Amino acid sequence: MQLRAFGRTGMQLSVLGFGCGAVGGLMVRGEAADQERAIARAIDVGVNYFDTAVLYGNGESETNLGRVLHKLKPAGVVVATKVRVPTGEFGRIAEAGEKFQPIRLSVPLMLVKISPISLRMESSFWKFSNT
Repeated sequence: MQLRAFGRTGMQLSVLGFGCGAVGGLMVRGEAADQERAIARAIDVGVNYFDTAVLYGNGESETNLGRVLHKLKPAGVVVATKVRVPTGEFGRIAEAGEKFQPIRLSVPLMLVKISPISLRMESSFWKFSNT
């Protein structure tokens, strides 16, 4: 799988990502064995970028992806997720940083659902590793 640099983060992301949204439904409504098999296969062929969000299946996508990644324990997987920021708060994100209320409240919930081995936050990307 070809990898590309993600901006100046130092992360190398696969040119193909695994979308965990509700459109196909696998990570929202699929069977656990099918979810694990699909993610394991994606990792086997070099996919290291997985996209999810709390709004995908009312949190089911994050929960299911987290369960599978916790079981597989892959190195170097990057999970992109999103937080919901109320329209009236857009201008406050840069000035408030880590203390911005919607992000501060959403991050602990994501951590519980995704159950990482270890992670770091870069922009809105969560990087998983075995270290």
